Amino acid sequence: MGEPEQSDVIVHCECPFESWPASVTVITGRDDRFFTCDFQRRLAMDRLGAEATGDAGHLVALSGRPAELTAAFVDAAHS
Repeated sequence: MGEPEQSDVIVHCECPFESWPASVTVITGRDDRFFTCDFQRRLAMDRLGAEATGDAGHLVALSGRPAELTAAFVDAAHS
C-alpha cells in the first residue's frame, strides 16, 4: 500500500488575504497530554507577547469540543 499521494495544489494557490492580522491569537489545549495549559500560556507570553485564550481539549485540531474551538476562532477573527 504505502502513503497516499499528496496534492500540491496548495502551493500553487495565492493566499486570499493581503496581510497578517494585527494581533496574535493563541488558543490553548486545556487537556493536552504533552504541553500543559500553564506551559502553553507561558510560552505564548514569553515568545509572542500574547495572552493565550480558548479552552480546547487535547489535540486542539482534533478537539472533542469543536463548537467551542470554532467560537474561539470566530471571536479571534472579529477582535
